[in-house]
Amino acid sequence: MGRLGGGGLSGVVAPLLPCRRRERGESMRGGAAAPVGAAAGDRLRSALVAAAVVALLAVVADAAAGAGTPTTASASTPVAAPARYDLALGDSLAAGVGATSPADGYVARLYRAARATEPGLRLVDLACPGATSTSFALGGGCAYPEGSQLAEAEAFLRGHREQVAFVTIDVGINDVDSCMSLDTVDTGCVSDGLRTVSAGIGRIVAGLRKADPTVVVAGSDYYDPFLAAWSDGPEGASVARASETAILALDEVLTQAYDEAGVGVAAVAARFDTSDTRPGGTGDGTPENVARVCQWTSMCSSGNLHPNDAGHAQIAAAFERLLGPRQLTGARRRPGEPSG
Repeated sequence: MGRLGGGGLSGVVAPLLPCRRRERGESMRGGAAAPVGAAAGDRLRSALVAAAVVALLAVVADAAAGAGTPTTASASTPVAAPARYDLALGDSLAAGVGATSPADGYVARLYRAARATEPGLRLVDLACPGATSTSFALGGGCAYPEGSQLAEAEAFLRGHREQVAFVTIDVGINDVDSCMSLDTVDTGCVSDGLRTVSAGIGRIVAGLRKADPTVVVAGSDYYDPFLAAWSDGPEGASVARASETAILALDEVLTQAYDEAGVGVAAVAARFDTSDTRPGGTGDGTPENVARVCQWTSMCSSGNLHPNDAGHAQIAAAFERLLGPRQLTGARRRPGEPSG
């Protein structure tokens, strides 16, 4: 939205134990030693020297044989598990715009919730403010080494097969938000945008699944920031109703496109009560959906359609509810099985 803008010897050497000096005539076992003649002593010394030489040659031979061979960890050496990732994709919402800081955005909030059960999880956020379903797939708006957000995500998935716990996506609002304002809604423009979104979501999910067929993908729908027009008298109320119709149509298109691709949808619109026009708890007759937009975005106060911290918390909660404990801990999806 805004838009929603080696060699050598090695080893462990045992410490030398302190030795008590033997008194002359005392044997190794204790007690008196039998007399030993000079010839016998010479033979004993020769035998000891020969044994030492043989032992030394064996050590050297072992070292030479292993000099060019890489060492391997012993059975007791712990092997680090591959890193695992939360991959976030989308527009300005996924980039955290509107929150006090990126740490307050919905992506960071969801990431912290997932880390509670998988402490080693890492976050990769490729979101681009202003992204449309077209620029997401084909490029534009943000610079990526691979050319587009989709190509960048595909490359990451290919390079980290079965290491991505889940992928989240929010995209589509920028295909239609230029058709709306607090003064008017261009329904023809909205219709064109909806057709673009329908085709774009299928292309995006197909690319991700080609890169990693078992990755869990979660999409989302949207709230309606233009409900804020309600406060501008009868004409504003008319604009608000038209914008509600347009955003609910967008959400239907998103849900159908994701469903056809086997992807679950985080119910952001439901969290914001987007279709609830009953009077809310404000006491002045303001509909519940309008009150939520004023409460969880800055649209009513400053015309900023992005969610504030509370709004980002609601979006994170929608994704967390969709993914649930099983997906947040990285359960893999079987090809053909719906995700989310």
